[in-house]
Amino acid sequence: MYKSPSCHPSPTYTLLRLTRYGLTDEYMNDISFVVDSYSVGLGFNYKATDRLVLKAGYFQTMYDTYDRVTSTEPLVSDSFTRTNRVLGIGCEVNL
Repeated sequence: MYKSPSCHPSPTYTLLRLTRYGLTDEYMNDISFVVDSYSVGLGFNYKATDRLVLKAGYFQTMYDTYDRVTSTEPLVSDSFTRTNRVLGIGCEVNL
């Protein structure tokens, strides 16, 4: 007799990361820069069958804004920031 596999979600995972740099105006430029940030992510597994696990995750980094003034006459200023968002999906097959 065929017995259907038990299907159930696995635990959800979360992550929080905080990054702080000692930034200076001299270090920052418009080609390459880093700014303070914090990141959060979560992911989960879903056991569809005894041999198949579906996986999904989301991760986002929020960056602070770093402003610098390079000249006051005339006023010249720069603002550095960005945002990253990542979505991942996958499956695990156990043969």
